[in-house]
Amino acid sequence: MSHSATLALSVQTSILATLPRTAYLRTDSTSAADDPSGEPHHRHIAYDAANKHLFVANRAMNRVEVFSTTDHSRVAQIDVPGASSADLSPDGATLWIGTITEQVVVIGTASLQVESRYSIQPMSLTPNSTFDRPEEVLAVAGGNCLMRVRQTSASQSILALWNPATNSPASLMAAVPNGVGAMARTGDHTRVLVAASDTSGNLVVLDSNGNILNGPVAAGSGTVRAVAANLDGSRFALSSFRTPRRKLSCSTAR
Repeated sequence: MSHSATLALSVQTSILATLPRTAYLRTDSTSAADDPSGEPHHRHIAYDAANKHLFVANRAMNRVEVFSTTDHSRVAQIDVPGASSADLSPDGATLWIGTITEQVVVIGTASLQVESRYSIQPMSLTPNSTFDRPEEVLAVAGGNCLMRVRQTSASQSILALWNPATNSPASLMAAVPNGVGAMARTGDHTRVLVAASDTSGNLVVLDSNGNILNGPVAAGSGTVRAVAANLDGSRFALSSFRTPRRKLSCSTAR
């Protein structure tokens, strides 16, 4: 069956002056998936400077979006169920995707294709708790990755050191005993700043082998919402619900 109708449309001149339009590309992502309630913010955007590509882990749509920063077009959509984080390898040839589906996915930055999938073995560190969702993966030097591994049915997560060659995550729970909060990798892939997930404001700096270089220190009371790092790891910045009372430098281990 079909129906037709005639409609009248009147377009009137705006009473305002012409306003500039900000270009954007729609991903259909949702804030509830990108920044879930009760979980620290994940690094779900990565920039490939060599190929001028921006990668976005779109958890709600089960895919990774690839955009060109040259002409602002969508280059590709790569199917990755539960994609929740994105990070480039030190050589820029590989994109590591964390997921909520017990898998870590590898995408080639040149081919824009899924090259490998790693099934992560569940970790049971305390009674009646299983950590098996590698929802955030940060690629560090030496072929290692620091991984936030979440519980199956809860928001609690632990930090693990993971090497794809052995595919055996090792718990770093002792370094961050109060739960894993926001994380930031330095530009040279040698250090990672990890915040506690509670209101202690504790921070710790780890090297690429999971060793503590600095901390834990209390940068201020309150929950740390976001952290950032510069290229060489000499400076870090953080955002919290309360004003920080000290700054953290990694020039010396304290």
